[in-house]
Parts: sequence; C-alpha cells; structure tokens
Amino acid sequence: LFSFTWFAVFGGVGLRMERRAVIDACLGNCKTLFKGSPFDRTDCKPMMEGRTAALEAPQTASFLLRRPGGCPSIIQPSSRGIDEMWFDVLRQYDNISNFLVVTSLVCMILFAITTNDSGSIVLDALSGNGPLNHEPTKNIQKQLWSFTLGLMAVILLVAGGDQAISAMQTIIIALGLPYTLLVTAMCCSLYVVLSLEVHPDTALHLTFLEGRYDILYVRDNGMEFWSTSIFGVLSIMDYILSLGSRKSALPSLADWKLFFTAVLAPSYMVALIWVKVGKGDTKALFTLSSDGRIRSAQMIMAFCLFNNLIAVLLLVLDSALHNMWVIGMMLHVFFVFALTGIRSHLRKNYNLGGDMFRDVMAGLFFYPFTLVQMYRETDAHNEGSFDGISPEIGKDL
Repeated sequence: LFSFTWFAVFGGVGLRMERRAVIDACLGNCKTLFKGSPFDRTDCKPMMEGRTAALEAPQTASFLLRRPGGCPSIIQPSSRGIDEMWFDVLRQYDNISNFLVVTSLVCMILFAITTNDSGSIVLDALSGNGPLNHEPTKNIQKQLWSFTLGLMAVILLVAGGDQAISAMQTIIIALGLPYTLLVTAMCCSLYVVLSLEVHPDTALHLTFLEGRYDILYVRDNGMEFWSTSIFGVLSIMDYILSLGSRKSALPSLADWKLFFTAVLAPSYMVALIWVKVGKGDTKALFTLSSDGRIRSAQMIMAFCLFNNLIAVLLLVLDSALHNMWVIGMMLHVFFVFALTGIRSHLRKNYNLGGDMFRDVMAGLFFYPFTLVQMYRETDAHNEGSFDGISPEIGKDL
C-alpha cells in the first residue's frame, strides 16, 4: 500500500512535470532548458502541425505567461541526472521548495540510520538463533553488525560513487524474483509454525532453545517431523556468527565424516540407507548374501556408482568434447531419481513430511545434505534415540 501510494503521488507529479515541460518548451521554441539541458524537439512535431503566424503570437504570449523566466526556467526531469530528479520535482513548488528539500534530506538521513539499526538487529537475531537480550556479549555482537553494515556502505560510496549505487540498485531489482520465491517459502514456514503454536503439546512457557516443541517432536502427533534439518552440517554458521556463544551448534567430527562420505561416495551412502530402512545388516553390504534387501542395495550401489563415474568423466571431458556436460547432467538426474525413490520410501515408512517435488529438489541441488539427513533419520528410528531433548521437559515425556 505504501509503495502504491508513493508511486501514484510522486510518480504522477513527475509525469505531470515532464508533460508540462515538453508543452512549454515547444510553445517557446526552446533549444536548451534549465542549466543548459538540451531539448529534443522531436516531440513538438504533432503540436506544431498546422501552426500559422496568426497562432504564433498568442502561443508565445501564453508561454511567457506560464514561464516568465523563459526557456532556462523549464525543468524536464528526463533530461536531468537520476540524483537530480527528486530535487527538481520539489523545486517546482516555489514558495515551499526549500522547506521540502530540507525535510526530504532529514527523512533520508533517518531512513539510512534506522535501516542500519534494523539490519543489525535482524542479523544479530539470526546469528544468535533468535533470542534478543541485553547481555554484554549480545550488545557487542549487535554493535559489530551495525559497524560492519555502515563500513560496507562507506566503502561502496568511496570506491564506486554513483556507479556503486547504480550497481546496488541493479542487484536489488535483479534479486526481486528470487526474493519473491523466498517470501513464498517464508509464508509456508509461517503456516507450519502457527500450526505448532496452537498444538496442545507445545510448551508455551519455554523458548525454542529451552525446548518449546520437544514434547511435540517426540510424540509426533501426525506432524511428520524429520529428526534433523537437511542443512544440519551448516549449523556451524550459527557458531561462527554468534562468535562462539552457541557451542551446541558446532557439528561433531562424526557429522563431518558423514557429510564428506556423502560427497565422495554417494552411491555407498544410498545403498547404506536402503539397508538401514529395512533394518538389515549393513556389514553384509560387501558380501555375497541371499538377503533380498542386501542384494537390491548392492544393485542400487552398482547403478549409482557407474552412473556417477560416467557423469564425472563426461564433465571432465567437456573441455575437449563440446556439450558433454549435457549428457553428464542427464546421468546425474538418473541418480537423483534413484535417490528420490529411496527418500520417498523412507518418508512413507517413517511417516515423515514432504512430497515428491521436494524430494526431487533436495536430491537435485543438495544431495550430500539429503543423504546425511536420511542417514540420521534411519539412526533415530532404528535406535529410538532423539537428540537434543530439553531436560526441562524430560519429566513430561
């Protein structure tokens, strides 16, 4: 609503000013305008058609009446610089133009200051994983973010000047579509969180870090929770951005080992997960077994291994053989389909949230994280262990 009002009011004023400048410049037969800005008389052709000497005198009189200062008093916004247009629009209100200019400058300064302050608060909350308090460490963290944002703005202005601002404006516009997708995902997340808040198993007297949803998580109650986040390994960023205050966010050595195994040997991880879903013996994966689950896992591993090796080879050969990457990516998609099938089976077997589309997207773009999440899920269900339960609510379980 604010954006609509802004563009309607100030955009309308600017368009009206542009239209009046063209009409007056044509009537006055102007070649240059305010501060020597050139005027393109191409727009005057429709207006000047049929103009006679009898009409010229009254039109000139009308021009002088409208513009006593002549052509130099005409301001055409489109012929001015972007940083001058705003003040040109305000300058047309002669009696209060100075007041409007000073007021707008004050508002711009306040906008810049409050934007920096709001941005530092948001970044502080994100890096602290949500809680806002007035502890000395948190205040230092907030001031650090505020100083960093201000320093970045100063560096951009000093190093790039107008070009840096134009580049930032272009980036902001270009990021509009991805941000729209992000906002859509945030709306879905808000729906999920609100559903959690109204559930009777939610401990409303606790914060999230204290275990607000722990009972709800363990009992599940049809909420279809995964035991770990798909980006669990990236929680190290919480540790870094919180300046080490959130030590619980630091992934363990076992987490990193599992992640790099998923990166370097995804075919082995897929087969391992398939065996664990069926509660089979993972040690028999490299033996000649009569167990149907083991044999199917071995076939899946062989298919994924051959598929991935050929895909990597084609990507390497792309520098010598043109367009080999296309076939390589097609083979990667085949691997994604196999991963999606196993993930879908795991979801149905453990009553987990999700759908086929999200399974495909997770496997296509984040397959190492997906494999780690699936492996952790089989551990949680096979061993009956759920990490991270708050001791404050353990007595209620």
